[in-house]
Amino acid sequence: MIDDQLSEWGEQQKRELESNIALLLGRELEELEPNLHKLIVRNVPNLVALHNVAIQNITNENYTQPFVQQISAHR
Repeated sequence: MIDDQLSEWGEQQKRELESNIALLLGRELEELEPNLHKLIVRNVPNLVALHNVAIQNITNENYTQPFVQQISAHR
């Protein structure tokens, strides 16, 4: 059984990523940082997609531990 509950850390990560998406899609970035906006405007859809992938893959703050153990076991 997979636990879909995020830890407080996971919830915080999700909120930050969602905030980034809102910033990328809103007009605030263009108004506050027009030069940065000009540099990234063509890549906003890709950045939003990457943020969504990150949101879908949030586990918990110790996400690397099982992967590191798995690699060590194969050596």
